[in-house]
Amino acid sequence: MAAANSDQPRMLKQLVCFHRPRNWSFSVAWGYSADIYEEIFPRSYLNNPIETFQTWGPTPWPPHWIFDVRKYTTTDTCLVLHAFFLESVEEEEDGIVTTYRRAWRRGLPACFAGDGDQSADRISKIVVYSPMTKPAKIGRSECCDVTIDSVESESAVIKTRRCMADDIIA
Repeated sequence: MAAANSDQPRMLKQLVCFHRPRNWSFSVAWGYSADIYEEIFPRSYLNNPIETFQTWGPTPWPPHWIFDVRKYTTTDTCLVLHAFFLESVEEEEDGIVTTYRRAWRRGLPACFAGDGDQSADRISKIVVYSPMTKPAKIGRSECCDVTIDSVESESAVIKTRRCMADDIIA
Protein backbone atom coordinates (compact mmCIF):
# COMPACT_ATOMS: atom_id res chain seq x y z
CA MET A 1 0.00 0.00 0.00
CA ALA A 2 2.94 2.34 0.57
CA ALA A 3 3.66 2.38 -3.16
CA ALA A 4 0.06 3.31 -3.99
CA ASN A 5 0.03 6.04 -1.36
CA SER A 6 3.30 7.53 -2.64
CA ASP A 7 2.73 7.55 -6.39
CA GLN A 8 -0.72 6.44 -7.46
CA PRO A 9 -0.44 7.48 -11.14
CA ARG A 10 2.38 4.98 -11.67
CA MET A 11 0.51 2.01 -10.24
CA LEU A 12 -0.04 -0.68 -12.86
CA LYS A 13 2.67 0.91 -15.03
CA GLN A 14 5.54 -1.10 -16.39
CA LEU A 15 8.91 0.44 -17.04
CA VAL A 16 11.34 -1.19 -19.50
CA CYS A 17 14.99 -0.11 -19.56
CA PHE A 18 18.20 -1.36 -21.11
CA HIS A 19 21.81 -1.44 -20.01
CA ARG A 20 23.55 -1.86 -23.35
CA PRO A 21 27.15 -2.33 -22.09
CA ARG A 22 26.05 -5.57 -20.37
CA ASN A 23 23.22 -6.50 -22.77
CA TRP A 24 20.64 -6.47 -19.97
CA SER A 25 16.94 -5.64 -20.08
CA PHE A 26 15.16 -4.35 -16.98
CA SER A 27 11.42 -4.62 -16.45
CA VAL A 28 9.88 -2.82 -13.47
CA ALA A 29 6.26 -3.32 -12.44
CA TRP A 30 6.09 -0.19 -10.31
CA GLY A 31 5.47 -0.86 -6.65
CA TYR A 32 5.64 -4.64 -7.01
CA SER A 33 8.63 -6.22 -8.74
CA ALA A 34 11.65 -5.68 -10.96
CA ASP A 35 13.33 -8.17 -13.27
CA ILE A 36 16.66 -8.39 -15.06
CA TYR A 37 17.07 -10.37 -18.28
CA GLU A 38 20.59 -11.09 -19.53
CA GLU A 39 19.68 -10.18 -23.10
CA ILE A 40 18.19 -7.15 -24.84
CA PHE A 41 14.52 -7.88 -25.53
CA PRO A 42 12.09 -5.50 -27.25
CA ARG A 43 9.54 -3.72 -25.06
CA SER A 44 6.73 -5.45 -26.93
CA TYR A 45 8.08 -8.81 -25.73
CA LEU A 46 8.64 -7.75 -22.11
CA ASN A 47 5.22 -6.09 -21.86
CA ASN A 48 3.55 -9.50 -22.21
CA PRO A 49 3.15 -11.24 -18.85
CA ILE A 50 4.83 -14.56 -18.14
CA GLU A 51 2.43 -17.50 -17.97
CA THR A 52 2.74 -18.33 -14.28
CA PHE A 53 -0.78 -19.68 -13.97
CA GLN A 54 -2.58 -22.80 -15.16
CA THR A 55 -6.04 -23.85 -16.23
CA TRP A 56 -8.35 -25.14 -13.51
CA GLY A 57 -8.57 -28.59 -14.99
CA PRO A 58 -6.88 -30.73 -17.61
CA THR A 59 -7.65 -29.89 -21.23
CA PRO A 60 -6.73 -31.78 -24.42
CA TRP A 61 -5.57 -28.55 -26.11
CA PRO A 62 -3.28 -25.70 -25.06
CA PRO A 63 -4.95 -22.96 -22.99
CA HIS A 64 -6.23 -19.93 -24.86
CA TRP A 65 -6.00 -16.74 -22.82
CA ILE A 66 -7.68 -13.45 -23.67
CA PHE A 67 -4.26 -11.75 -23.64
CA ASP A 68 -0.81 -12.63 -24.93
CA VAL A 69 1.52 -14.44 -22.54
CA ARG A 70 5.12 -15.59 -22.62
CA LYS A 71 5.82 -19.22 -21.76
CA TYR A 72 7.62 -19.75 -18.46
CA THR A 73 10.98 -21.49 -18.78
CA THR A 74 13.54 -22.64 -16.26
CA THR A 75 16.25 -23.81 -18.66
CA ASP A 76 16.98 -21.10 -21.26
CA THR A 77 19.51 -18.85 -19.51
CA CYS A 78 18.56 -15.86 -21.68
CA LEU A 79 14.83 -16.13 -20.87
CA VAL A 80 15.01 -16.92 -17.15
CA LEU A 81 14.72 -13.68 -15.22
CA HIS A 82 16.46 -12.43 -12.11
CA ALA A 83 13.52 -11.57 -9.83
CA PHE A 84 13.41 -8.69 -7.33
CA PHE A 85 10.49 -7.65 -5.14
CA LEU A 86 9.57 -4.33 -3.55
CA GLU A 87 11.43 -3.68 -0.31
CA SER A 88 10.75 0.01 0.36
CA VAL A 89 9.24 3.23 -0.94
CA GLU A 90 10.60 6.59 0.20
CA GLU A 91 9.41 10.04 -0.69
CA GLU A 92 12.22 12.53 -1.12
CA GLU A 93 12.26 16.23 -1.90
CA ASP A 94 12.61 15.79 -5.67
CA GLY A 95 10.99 12.40 -6.22
CA ILE A 96 10.22 8.90 -5.07
CA VAL A 97 12.78 6.16 -4.46
CA THR A 98 11.66 2.55 -4.67
CA THR A 99 14.01 -0.26 -3.72
CA TYR A 100 13.63 -3.82 -4.96
CA ARG A 101 15.56 -6.70 -3.33
CA ARG A 102 16.55 -9.99 -5.01
CA ALA A 103 14.06 -12.78 -4.30
CA TRP A 104 16.30 -15.78 -5.07
CA ARG A 105 19.36 -16.73 -7.10
CA ARG A 106 18.68 -18.24 -10.51
CA GLY A 107 21.26 -21.00 -10.22
CA LEU A 108 22.02 -20.87 -13.94
CA PRO A 109 25.11 -19.81 -15.88
CA ALA A 110 25.13 -16.42 -17.63
CA CYS A 111 23.41 -15.96 -20.98
CA PHE A 112 26.01 -15.50 -23.69
CA ALA A 113 23.98 -13.92 -26.48
CA GLY A 114 26.52 -11.32 -27.58
CA ASP A 115 29.49 -9.17 -26.68
CA GLY A 116 29.66 -7.70 -23.19
CA ASP A 117 27.43 -10.30 -21.56
CA GLN A 118 27.87 -10.80 -17.85
CA SER A 119 25.82 -12.57 -15.24
CA ALA A 120 23.43 -10.44 -13.19
CA ASP A 121 23.80 -12.82 -10.22
CA ARG A 122 25.91 -10.21 -8.43
CA ILE A 123 23.09 -7.66 -8.38
CA SER A 124 21.14 -7.91 -5.12
CA LYS A 125 19.25 -4.60 -5.24
CA ILE A 126 17.59 -2.34 -7.82
CA VAL A 127 16.92 1.28 -6.86
CA VAL A 128 14.46 3.27 -8.99
CA TYR A 129 14.34 7.10 -8.84
CA SER A 130 11.12 8.61 -10.17
CA PRO A 131 10.50 12.36 -10.35
CA MET A 132 7.45 13.81 -8.63
CA THR A 133 6.07 14.91 -12.00
CA LYS A 134 3.09 13.03 -13.30
CA PRO A 135 4.04 10.25 -15.70
CA ALA A 136 3.09 10.45 -19.35
CA LYS A 137 -0.48 9.86 -20.46
CA ILE A 138 -1.95 6.37 -20.33
CA GLY A 139 -0.48 4.26 -23.11
CA ARG A 140 2.71 6.33 -23.20
CA SER A 141 5.99 4.98 -21.95
CA GLU A 142 8.43 6.58 -19.60
CA CYS A 143 12.08 6.18 -20.46
CA CYS A 144 14.96 5.58 -18.12
CA ASP A 145 18.69 5.39 -17.68
CA VAL A 146 20.40 2.46 -15.95
CA THR A 147 23.65 2.90 -14.03
CA ILE A 148 25.82 0.15 -12.61
CA ASP A 149 28.91 1.61 -10.95
CA SER A 150 31.37 -1.23 -11.52
CA VAL A 151 31.69 -4.91 -12.33
CA GLU A 152 31.64 -5.68 -8.59
CA SER A 153 28.59 -3.48 -7.89
CA GLU A 154 25.73 -5.18 -6.11
CA SER A 155 23.10 -2.63 -7.09
CA ALA A 156 21.63 -1.18 -10.26
CA VAL A 157 20.20 2.36 -10.30
CA ILE A 158 17.36 3.29 -12.64
CA LYS A 159 16.37 6.93 -13.15
CA THR A 160 13.07 7.50 -14.93
CA ARG A 161 12.56 10.44 -17.26
CA ARG A 162 10.38 11.64 -20.08
CA CYS A 163 11.18 10.03 -23.41
CA MET A 164 13.15 12.14 -25.88
CA ALA A 165 12.90 12.22 -29.66
CA ASP A 166 15.82 9.80 -30.18
CA ASP A 167 14.63 7.15 -27.66
CA ILE A 168 13.50 3.87 -29.21
CA ILE A 169 10.36 2.79 -27.38
CA ALA A 170 8.93 0.19 -29.77
